[in-house]
Amino acid sequence: MRVSFVTLLLALMLAACNTSKTEPATLREENPQASYQIDTVASDDAAASRAGALLDATYYRNKVQNTSAAAVLLAPALKGVSRSASAYVQAARLTVMEPTQTSDEELAIRYHALLDRALEIQPSNAKAYILKAEAFDMQSDYASERTSLDKSKALGTVDPWLLMGYARLDSKTKGRNESVGWYRQVVSGGPGNSESDRRAFVSAAVQVGQYNSGPGELSLEQLGALVWKHRNPNDAYSLGSFAQYFVIEANYDTGVVFAKEALRVMDYRVARTTLAAALYGKAAELLVAGKAAEAGRLMTEARLTDYDRDEVFKHYSGTNERTAKLLPTLRKIVL
Repeated sequence: MRVSFVTLLLALMLAACNTSKTEPATLREENPQASYQIDTVASDDAAASRAGALLDATYYRNKVQNTSAAAVLLAPALKGVSRSASAYVQAARLTVMEPTQTSDEELAIRYHALLDRALEIQPSNAKAYILKAEAFDMQSDYASERTSLDKSKALGTVDPWLLMGYARLDSKTKGRNESVGWYRQVVSGGPGNSESDRRAFVSAAVQVGQYNSGPGELSLEQLGALVWKHRNPNDAYSLGSFAQYFVIEANYDTGVVFAKEALRVMDYRVARTTLAAALYGKAAELLVAGKAAEAGRLMTEARLTDYDRDEVFKHYSGTNERTAKLLPTLRKIVL
């Protein structure tokens, strides 16, 4: 059986976490290795920063490349006992981002072990508590998940992933409608200045897009424009999600644009199905308006995509009046 380099690295990390009970570094003048320890921590922190940037920019299409590169950066710091809390935080993130067949429980145990080591070194590490909440979520331990989030909040963090954590928790324990307020807080905070902040912003916008906007809130078109602008270039799924929302709202023109851009980034079946639904929806509008030639071109394009008819019609199953009027035509043209 082939074992990946990243898997070997994680084994080394766990060994370090389990065997070392070294107290957090307190460098004293009388310590002859103080200078060496300072240099080591600085080196580990720098490597962790670069690894974190890679993981922040990791999406499906570049996952193997980025996680492997992050593992190489983290390996020198974690072969022994690192004194960098950041290195352990990024190693924990790596455990859940690397493609693996490990069970959720085993993964959660690894996750906790690395984050606990980070908190031994730096008890005030707010990010470690945010990630521990995610590990508790994997174990369905929602009481501990909330406690961990509250600890991060008490430290005064402004990390939008704290709000994302509360949204995830409330969705699990109170229902999906209880989570949208947290997502709206993230969106109202703007895209931020880092890749991590932008990723949280875009992820929250995708969630908010599933709900009807109220007075004073961003419209679906405004949300979509922000996602288009601030998403990572490797992120196809966020565009694909908004393509679906636009088709459900019978905004077929915009749905076509978003679906095509999602497919330009990455060719995947859901986006192809959404594109077909958008093209057929627009064709139906044109047929009703008596523009058969234009409609014919769109139907030809739609039929060249790989789609499932039943999946296409799921896009038309909402309560939009425009779609309801087009359904008789759609049933005739969607083959």
